[in-house]
Amino acid sequence: MNHIEKVFKAAIYVRLSKEDGDSFLLGKNESDSITNQKLLIMNHLKKMPEIEVAEIFEDDGFTGTNFERPGFQKLIEAIKERRIDCVVVKDFSRLGREYLGAGNYIEKIFPALGVRFISVNDDYDSLHSRGQTDNLIVPFKNLLNEQYSRDTSGKIRSALGVKRKQGLFVSNFSVYGYQKDPENKNHLIVDEYAAAVVRDIFKMKIDGLSMAAIAESLNKRKLLAPADYKRDRGIRYRTSFKTSPYSGWSATAISRILRNEVYCGNLIQGKRRKKSYKVNVQELVKPEERDRMENTHEAIINSVLFQEVQCLLREDTRIGGGNTIYALAGKVFCKDCGGAMVRKTVSSNGKKYTYYVCGNYKQNSKWCSPHQISTEKLETAVLVSVQAQISVMLDMDRALDGIDHLVWEQREVKKLSAQIEALDVQIAQNKRLRMEVYEDLKSGLIDRAEYESLRSGFSEKAVQAQEAKDRLLEEQNTLVMGLNDQQQFLSGFRKYENIQELNRNVVVALIDRVLVEDGKNIKVEFRYQDRFTSIDEFLESQNRGINRSGTYDAVANS
Repeated sequence: MNHIEKVFKAAIYVRLSKEDGDSFLLGKNESDSITNQKLLIMNHLKKMPEIEVAEIFEDDGFTGTNFERPGFQKLIEAIKERRIDCVVVKDFSRLGREYLGAGNYIEKIFPALGVRFISVNDDYDSLHSRGQTDNLIVPFKNLLNEQYSRDTSGKIRSALGVKRKQGLFVSNFSVYGYQKDPENKNHLIVDEYAAAVVRDIFKMKIDGLSMAAIAESLNKRKLLAPADYKRDRGIRYRTSFKTSPYSGWSATAISRILRNEVYCGNLIQGKRRKKSYKVNVQELVKPEERDRMENTHEAIINSVLFQEVQCLLREDTRIGGGNTIYALAGKVFCKDCGGAMVRKTVSSNGKKYTYYVCGNYKQNSKWCSPHQISTEKLETAVLVSVQAQISVMLDMDRALDGIDHLVWEQREVKKLSAQIEALDVQIAQNKRLRMEVYEDLKSGLIDRAEYESLRSGFSEKAVQAQEAKDRLLEEQNTLVMGLNDQQQFLSGFRKYENIQELNRNVVVALIDRVLVEDGKNIKVEFRYQDRFTSIDEFLESQNRGINRSGTYDAVANS
């Protein structure tokens, strides 16, 4: 029996990153699973009686491009505490895929701490160094590992980009209100329970509740917040927003839901990306660079309601106390100076009176006149205008209902096609002119500065025309696919047909702004004027014209 001079207390270190798991999709045959790594190492150590396995450290789901991994840091602590004097890995890449860092540990840190290092698949054992051969092979293999990490990261990013552009869902977790399709993990299906809560949230916002009031209402109903709901369903979900065992609904959570276009059936992906395959830090991607695909899954909220809520979020103003938003908040402006009208409350003889006054005048009486008007008179005048506008809209709806919808779509598609053809001419013309100025430069007709200026101008015009064309093509595709929501937009106002009092819901849905000229005269400017005009023109062409302007003048005391 051979005498063993020293017994090494070894630590087995195994690592598997998300990128390693994805590498199976990229053609890698060998399994790097945690279990297989341990099995390989243990079988190898059976032939080395001088090595005794003391501890096993693992990092499951951590990249090898840096060394800030919990398992690896515990390994280093064990070495510093002299519990370990030998480290065994499957191959160099398990230690790390960062060239300089891995080389530093293998060639400097481990030797300095008296640690024997073994890499099974690389046939490397620092106790039996092969001198110059190892000095060449080790750095070379570490360099290859870093290159592999770079290539894999690029391939995965490219593959995910292709999937996003195809309208496939690629995130780890589905958004609240949806779940991953069991038959296709890249497709979202409606989670009926959570979807009902999402619909309630949008309804409460339209009804005038603040985001804090909506959150309070959901918490009183003991409804689980998104993160808690996912965990309750057994999903391994972690979030930096969680601060207590039960997070509860917050105004921030409500805001994220109300602003998320996914509920209209659209996917916006690629909002964040890693700065580098070496740095596990994410950065925000500019909105225009994100991947946006429409109608990729079933909508929970229709597009008209979603746009109304977006308008509400931009315009809501907390005036006074309470958890509701005043009906005309953020909508009333002085006609003379354009400043916002401010809602004020005064008490007299035990009663409270509210009125609007020009905000600029309130700051400095020299800037404008008061334009003071009581809330009651203003809201009454606006209500009369709204009732008239709803009547026009419902007339349009009934008129369109009697016309073949295809006629409408064909007319709109033809109009868009003409605009697209005109833009094609502009694009071709600017590209041709850009080439001609180069010929002028070669011929000496213009100098380099003139050439750069002209070329830049033609290039910019071509890009602008192309962007305009892309927008029109998207709109045209929507029409061709039968997704035009003009009639849905009009019919959606049937619920307001018998409105008898002004509320936040109808104000957001219909009104762009209210202009106060003096204490009596007001002008109501309605939203969607371009739609009214387009529909009216179409009805005119069908001899069914309604012909309304989309603005109303009213007298406050009428």
